[in-house]
Amino acid sequence: MSALITAIDMLAATVATFAFLIVIAKFVTKRIKNKSADRFLMKIHRKAANVLIVTGFVHLVLSFRVLSTTPIIVYILGFICLLAILAASATFIFKKKLGNKWKILHNITTVIALVTLVLHLALID
Repeated sequence: MSALITAIDMLAATVATFAFLIVIAKFVTKRIKNKSADRFLMKIHRKAANVLIVTGFVHLVLSFRVLSTTPIIVYILGFICLLAILAASATFIFKKKLGNKWKILHNITTVIALVTLVLHLALID
């Protein structure tokens, strides 16, 4: 049973990472003015974000089984990353209330998520 939980945890972490790459690819295609890629990514951006949130939570829950063997900073960074992703989603949900600031906040929270994800991955044994 432990091997199955480990496999599901690793699958969730991998899917979450790839979903995050899809989500941030939208930012890149917009900046390099690749309209066809930008339009395609816009169609899947929200879906990828939803997959990211779900698989991120699955990974969070299932990773607690190795809490005693993993440095606490790895958990803190992962948790901050997930909070930043949720905050980025919240900026989209409340974009009418946030007005013109929503995209700036959306980008800032995404950068926070990216930095903490990179550190989270770098510190895993």
